[in-house]
Amino acid sequence: MAEDLKVSFGEVIETPTIFPTEEGEVEATITNEGDTTFSDSVDLAIYGSTNSKLEKEDLNINEEGSLDELDGQDEVLSGETSNDNIGTITVDGLNLAPGESETVNLDFASQELRTASVVAPGAYYLLAEADPNKATSDSNEDNNVASQFISTDGTNVVLDWNSTFLNAVQTSGADTYGYSNNEAGTIPPVVPRNGAVLQTAVYDAVNAFEEEFEPYSVDDEPPEGASAEAAAVGAAYTALSELYPGQQTSFNAQRDRSLAEIGKTQEGEGFQFGADVAEQILESRTTDSAIPPSNEYEPDNELGTWKAIIDGENQTPV
Repeated sequence: MAEDLKVSFGEVIETPTIFPTEEGEVEATITNEGDTTFSDSVDLAIYGSTNSKLEKEDLNINEEGSLDELDGQDEVLSGETSNDNIGTITVDGLNLAPGESETVNLDFASQELRTASVVAPGAYYLLAEADPNKATSDSNEDNNVASQFISTDGTNVVLDWNSTFLNAVQTSGADTYGYSNNEAGTIPPVVPRNGAVLQTAVYDAVNAFEEEFEPYSVDDEPPEGASAEAAAVGAAYTALSELYPGQQTSFNAQRDRSLAEIGKTQEGEGFQFGADVAEQILESRTTDSAIPPSNEYEPDNELGTWKAIIDGENQTPV
């Protein structure tokens, strides 16, 4: 079996944000799960990502234009990437017998690491990859990548779910160009429409408790004793689940995190109230022709109406 290095995250000592002055510190643990002692240094690559999956295929949506090729879909936060080598930090002096571990601190205030810049500020993922440039003889590469969800200090459920939406937009956008699972991505005109659906649902759900402002569309009374925060979670979860069904696993995870943070459950009246509000907002947008786009043209028989010619060549109107 030989050496087998596994990487995992430990304690988030200080939350790293997207702001250079709020660097943060996170623990990472390297474990030898092989049957031979590992005595060497090992390189770690750290990434910022919109999801928990490491995407290393290059993303360049305009090969004929002036855009430079982007090295992978996830942002490398460690070292300097050059040619085919991914930027890393080096952990020296490892001497791990089978089953032994070594924990290192990832200090984003150091010169070796930098904060993420292309993820949503409220919530994103850190990824760690052991030996990304294949410098050691690791017998099992399936456990070389770990993910850690990061929720920025000072956020709330509304900001967390807005970040979840922005991450969904970016993830599905990558899918558009065939670099992931080839799902339909979010085209630019649809992004603000989807964001408006999400935030309108959250607004009407939360505003129903305080009644400080006029509702946009839904003016229902929340159940007595229900939680406004849980309603925001229910509204956001329901809206995004409908708008981006291919990312249900991510939304389920964020739902569970949000409800755990506020001490509520999915079965609670607040969550269900928010979900009901979102369903009404979604229903009100079913005829806006945004998704799917309406491409069918049905001409009538009125004078001056353009019609396609079945046989022959269509003429440009003058």
